[in-house]
Amino acid sequence: MPCLAISVVIMTVVVIKSIKATQECYSAAAAESEQALNAIKTVKMLYGEDFECEKYSRQLIVAANTTVKYSLFSGMALGSIFTFMIWTYALGFYYGAKLISDQLINSNTGMIYTVGDVMTGFFDILMGSFSIGQAGSCYQHLQKEKQLEHRSFSLQIVFQKY
Repeated sequence: MPCLAISVVIMTVVVIKSIKATQECYSAAAAESEQALNAIKTVKMLYGEDFECEKYSRQLIVAANTTVKYSLFSGMALGSIFTFMIWTYALGFYYGAKLISDQLINSNTGMIYTVGDVMTGFFDILMGSFSIGQAGSCYQHLQKEKQLEHRSFSLQIVFQKY
């Protein structure tokens, strides 16, 4: 379970960084093209179309390489999520079958473990792992909101004094 939660956290971090890095690269390429379009008369007059096209192409190549790099990391993180999820399935089904075959008593119901008991516990652990993994980004946003609330509250006190 902890490995699955850690993999989900890694996947979330990689996706967030990927979005930021890709957006920065494409905004740099957009700035190059905007600069050339704003000075289109000068570019045309000095026969600089090929030069400007080459500058823009270099920016697009950087953006494409960044996208490929982060896609590789994202794919590896997703692969690890599925690997740990399948390992969790295997371990859960093995242990559940062992509980049923040994006819152990369920401490919650006082009866022998059934397939329903095993499946309930199995899906509880699996969904809990995903929830713990997704809680990281929510906690980060919660901390940002606390800081903004503190600033807002401080400004409100200052305005009330005057």
